[in-house]
Amino acid sequence: MVDSQCGFKCFTRDTAQMIFSRSRTSGGTIDVEIIYRAQNSPCPSTFFVHWKTALGSTIRIWRCVVQDPLDMLRIRLRDIMGRYGQPDK
Repeated sequence: MVDSQCGFKCFTRDTAQMIFSRSRTSGGTIDVEIIYRAQNSPCPSTFFVHWKTALGSTIRIWRCVVQDPLDMLRIRLRDIMGRYGQPDK
């Protein structure tokens, strides 16, 4: 199983500026949006995770059960509606 929230992300400066300046999500699904944007960008990307999960998670499971699917739907809708075309000012 791949956990997008666990692991280290590394970007070139140009890629980071392109992806992060157009990010709209704040909160637990920011990693999902960043990976989604990276995979759908013209920049080459590689995704790999090799991380050991630690006990003692600090997430609020019920909030995540409700909020995360809504955030992921918003990410998809923003892409479909072309909202990732311009960076925030």
